[in-house]
Amino acid sequence: MIGLSPSEFTNNISVFDPLQRVIKIDRSEVITRSDYFKQKSAENMTDKYRKYEHQIGETVYLKNEKLDKYANKWNGPFKITSLNDNQTVWIENELKKSLVNIRRVRPKEERAECGDCLNDQPTNDKI
Repeated sequence: MIGLSPSEFTNNISVFDPLQRVIKIDRSEVITRSDYFKQKSAENMTDKYRKYEHQIGETVYLKNEKLDKYANKWNGPFKITSLNDNQTVWIENELKKSLVNIRRVRPKEERAECGDCLNDQPTNDKI
């Protein structure tokens, strides 16, 4: 036991001899594991993308990128005039026509007619 460092005595490996610390690894196992993790990370990234399904003629709002303190977050409404393959759309209103990324537009939600809503006012039965 004389002439051994404490780590050599407990682990039977010399810290100063790197050839003793080499681990035998099966190369095919490493390749299959790396392929598996690449595939999983690619699936996770594609799951994060939002699916955009806009049609020509659809009314949308455009996100205002330069926001001031009291500015509206969305400008519009605009009408989609054409869809491009590279995730861009041509939109136009009465004043201008512009090419924007599809992530900057959101569809205009149509509100339901509220004719029956006015008749359904809450009553105060507790009085």
